Amino acid sequence: MTIRKDIINLLGNEELTAKEISVNMNIKINNIRSYLSILEKSNRIEIVNDKKPYKYKTVLTNLQLLKQLYDFMSNYTNLRNDKLKEIKQNEYLIQKIKERIA
Repeated sequence: MTIRKDIINLLGNEELTAKEISVNMNIKINNIRSYLSILEKSNRIEIVNDKKPYKYKTVLTNLQLLKQLYDFMSNYTNLRNDKLKEIKQNEYLIQKIKERIA
């Protein structure tokens, strides 16, 4: 079980091939492929590309996905609020210009 956790931790930082994982962990590539197969079937990792050599990455947990969505929405909301303020300021300036040229 610890080897699978180590693979997941290793893939948490970057996308790697089976050979890169094998070299990094000093484990035979056939053994690594077995672990990768188990992890992929249990939806813990996924294949990134469709050509060999395949690269693997970890699958985001539901909590990680929710955090990313939260961060995105927070940033979007802040950007939108800033834009609304900017629009209101521009509307104010346009109104003042209209008053002066009328």
